[in-house]
Amino acid sequence: MGIEVQISRGIDDISKVTLILKGNKEGEYDFIISLSGYFSFDVEIENKQAQDLINKNAVAILMPYLRSEVSLLTAQPETECVVLPPFNINKMLEEQGD
Repeated sequence: MGIEVQISRGIDDISKVTLILKGNKEGEYDFIISLSGYFSFDVEIENKQAQDLINKNAVAILMPYLRSEVSLLTAQPETECVVLPPFNINKMLEEQGD
């Protein structure tokens, strides 16, 4: 299982952050979950500081929702519910940047 993070900046400085998780259980199921959130600032903020906040905090904000969706999706009769462990978001983003 791996999480891909996509961040794009759109109109009016609104950032779209998308988490994509692909998972499978051999012989039972494959799944892909895509979860997006839209983030902006109410105050003027430097571009670099804004990017740092979006990159780290937006992913951290979305992660509990992704965890919940995985558990809901896999908690079906006669299947074992998958509960995602906590992630080191900074390390995950660093690895994806390489």
